[in-house]
Amino acid sequence: MAGRKSRDKGARGEREVARLLPGFKRTGYAGVSNPDLTSNWACMSIKTKAIPISLRKASQEIILLEAQEPELNHYVAVKVNHHWFIIERIEQFREDRCG
Repeated sequence: MAGRKSRDKGARGEREVARLLPGFKRTGYAGVSNPDLTSNWACMSIKTKAIPISLRKASQEIILLEAQEPELNHYVAVKVNHHWFIIERIEQFREDRCG
Protein backbone atom coordinates (compact mmCIF):
# COMPACT_ATOMS: atom_id res chain seq x y z
CA MET A 1 0.00 0.00 0.00
CA ALA A 2 1.33 3.42 -0.92
CA GLY A 3 2.33 5.75 1.86
CA ARG A 4 0.71 9.13 2.35
CA LYS A 5 3.62 11.12 0.82
CA SER A 6 3.67 8.89 -2.26
CA ARG A 7 -0.11 9.07 -2.64
CA ASP A 8 -0.09 12.86 -2.26
CA LYS A 9 2.74 13.20 -4.80
CA GLY A 10 0.76 11.10 -7.27
CA ALA A 11 -2.37 13.19 -6.75
CA ARG A 12 -0.38 16.41 -7.28
CA GLY A 13 1.00 14.98 -10.54
CA GLU A 14 -2.49 14.07 -11.72
CA ARG A 15 -3.80 17.56 -10.95
CA GLU A 16 -0.80 19.17 -12.69
CA VAL A 17 -1.26 17.18 -15.90
CA ALA A 18 -5.03 17.75 -15.83
CA ARG A 19 -4.36 21.52 -15.70
CA LEU A 20 -1.92 21.23 -18.63
CA LEU A 21 -4.35 19.21 -20.77
CA PRO A 22 -7.83 20.76 -20.97
CA GLY A 23 -10.58 18.16 -21.24
CA PHE A 24 -8.85 15.58 -19.04
CA LYS A 25 -10.31 14.75 -15.64
CA ARG A 26 -8.88 12.78 -12.74
CA THR A 27 -10.36 9.32 -12.37
CA GLY A 28 -7.69 7.39 -10.47
CA TYR A 29 -8.33 6.15 -6.97
CA ALA A 30 -5.66 4.77 -4.66
CA GLY A 31 -5.59 0.99 -4.75
CA VAL A 32 -7.89 0.73 -7.79
CA SER A 33 -6.52 -0.15 -11.20
CA ASN A 34 -8.01 2.57 -13.43
CA PRO A 35 -6.59 5.25 -15.71
CA ASP A 36 -5.46 8.29 -13.71
CA LEU A 37 -6.91 10.77 -16.23
CA THR A 38 -9.53 10.40 -18.93
CA SER A 39 -11.11 12.52 -21.62
CA ASN A 40 -13.70 11.72 -24.28
CA TRP A 41 -10.91 10.49 -26.61
CA ALA A 42 -8.02 9.27 -24.41
CA CYS A 43 -6.93 7.86 -21.08
CA MET A 44 -3.63 8.31 -19.31
CA SER A 45 -1.50 6.89 -16.51
CA ILE A 46 0.57 9.46 -14.58
CA LYS A 47 4.03 8.65 -13.17
CA THR A 48 5.88 11.08 -10.88
CA LYS A 49 8.56 8.83 -9.38
CA ALA A 50 11.92 10.30 -8.36
CA ILE A 51 13.56 7.62 -10.52
CA PRO A 52 11.65 7.60 -13.82
CA ILE A 53 9.88 4.39 -14.77
CA SER A 54 11.45 2.13 -17.35
CA LEU A 55 10.08 1.95 -20.87
CA ARG A 56 9.18 -1.67 -20.11
CA LYS A 57 6.98 -0.50 -17.22
CA ALA A 58 5.47 2.24 -19.41
CA SER A 59 4.61 -0.33 -22.09
CA GLN A 60 2.96 -2.51 -19.44
CA GLU A 61 0.90 0.51 -18.33
CA ILE A 62 -0.23 1.16 -21.91
CA ILE A 63 -1.23 -2.50 -22.37
CA LEU A 64 -3.25 -2.30 -19.14
CA LEU A 65 -4.96 0.90 -20.31
CA GLU A 66 -5.78 -0.72 -23.67
CA ALA A 67 -7.48 -3.60 -21.84
CA GLN A 68 -9.45 -1.26 -19.57
CA GLU A 69 -10.49 1.33 -22.16
CA PRO A 70 -10.19 -0.27 -25.65
CA GLU A 71 -12.05 2.51 -27.50
CA LEU A 72 -9.73 5.33 -26.31
CA ASN A 73 -6.17 6.39 -27.13
CA HIS A 74 -3.66 5.39 -24.45
CA TYR A 75 -0.76 7.36 -22.97
CA VAL A 76 1.64 7.38 -20.05
CA ALA A 77 2.78 10.78 -18.77
CA VAL A 78 6.13 10.75 -16.95
CA LYS A 79 7.71 13.63 -15.07
CA VAL A 80 11.51 13.81 -15.45
CA ASN A 81 13.58 16.77 -14.20
CA HIS A 82 10.50 19.01 -13.84
CA HIS A 83 9.30 18.28 -17.40
CA TRP A 84 6.41 16.11 -18.50
CA PHE A 85 6.79 13.58 -21.32
CA ILE A 86 4.07 11.56 -23.05
CA ILE A 87 4.70 7.96 -24.11
CA GLU A 88 2.50 6.21 -26.67
CA ARG A 89 2.71 3.29 -29.09
CA ILE A 90 4.07 4.15 -32.54
CA GLU A 91 1.07 2.38 -34.13
CA GLN A 92 -1.27 4.78 -32.36
CA PHE A 93 0.88 7.77 -33.33
CA ARG A 94 0.88 6.61 -36.96
CA GLU A 95 -2.91 6.11 -37.03
CA ASP A 96 -3.63 9.46 -35.38
CA ARG A 97 -1.14 11.63 -37.24
CA CYS A 98 -0.12 9.91 -40.46
CA GLY A 99 -3.49 8.64 -41.66
